[in-house]
Amino acid sequence: MKNFFLRTLAIVLWQVFLFTSCEKDSNIVTKKESKRAVFVYMIADNDLDFYATANINEMETFMAQNPEAGSVYVYIDRAKNRKTAHPILYQITADTSAKINSKIIKVYPENNSANEKVFAEALSQVQTICAINNEFLRGLVLWSHGSAWLPESVSLASQRATAVKSFGLDQTMANNENHNAEMDVRKLTIILNNYHFDFILFDACFMASIEVFYELRNTTDYIIASPTEVLATGFPYKDILTDMLSATVNYQKIAQKYVAFFQQKKGVLQSASVVTVKTAELPQFATLFKYYLNTISREITDQKWLQYSQDEVDYLFDLGQVADYLQKEQTNKKLTEQLGRLITNYHHTSYFFGKIPLQKSSGISIYIPQSATLQNDEYEFYKTLSWTNAVNMPIFTKH
Repeated sequence: MKNFFLRTLAIVLWQVFLFTSCEKDSNIVTKKESKRAVFVYMIADNDLDFYATANINEMETFMAQNPEAGSVYVYIDRAKNRKTAHPILYQITADTSAKINSKIIKVYPENNSANEKVFAEALSQVQTICAINNEFLRGLVLWSHGSAWLPESVSLASQRATAVKSFGLDQTMANNENHNAEMDVRKLTIILNNYHFDFILFDACFMASIEVFYELRNTTDYIIASPTEVLATGFPYKDILTDMLSATVNYQKIAQKYVAFFQQKKGVLQSASVVTVKTAELPQFATLFKYYLNTISREITDQKWLQYSQDEVDYLFDLGQVADYLQKEQTNKKLTEQLGRLITNYHHTSYFFGKIPLQKSSGISIYIPQSATLQNDEYEFYKTLSWTNAVNMPIFTKH
């Protein structure tokens, strides 16, 4: 009788365990079970307005051709002279006309879209919508002007019209002296540290810098960006969204399609470069960089590294060539090996605007402080970056 009772109790407990386990598991939403979504944050309240709307048209065309691919949400702040100048949050829907006919989720009052609080609000709203729709927000596209890690006081020459700093330019607010119309990478990181993405893609100039990558290392698995300028037409969204929303992100195809898009053009417009990095490899790269940095003299003699900016203003040196310099007296090339693990893929045209040779470039830029060209404002800013402190970057003297 006792054995019968124990067997019965065991069966009941086992059934309760199975029931509660199944009930618990049914509330867990995995990446595979969720629909996939991408959020595109467009600061186009500047001279890029036309190209932003063209990119949205491409996204709508993609949805018309791939209705079950996933969801694309777009926040766009357009130039003030446009009919829809106020910032709008869209869910992209299928359409093949020249008009933007996507679903309007929210219309915002005129604001500074380069302000980190405005960005945080929009991102939070999209995340909430994704949760309601059982969607996994796997990717973030940051679309605007850009110039790597540089602070507000510095501009880089760019053929993407106005040159700007770090990420994003809200021209309406830039004309108001009481507003900071640009978002630096440190403020961007503070917001993004509350999330984690499969990837972040910068559709903006010069954002493939080791300083930017290291700052964002805890916010995403992969970063896609260009070390050079990005021409105004930007990424070909009609072609690459399928690779961004597929079960496994196809980083190779995204890069290949981007470069192929510009290779079809003529003359100097055959200019493109894009690199994908795996952020998990950044800490070890920083450790090795610091080690080799401490093995060399602080004097640089007759050294000319490739620069990714056309005006060669000593901010964006090629990381691969700097790594070679640090290891020039070493038989051990562990830093170069780690750079190879950091870079998932790098695709580029032979030259950028016929001026910058890319055949031997690595796809990532780095700033090397030099006493002869040091500017106080940007150096004070540079000293606050995570990369600078991780490697204990010194000031070099060039002879």
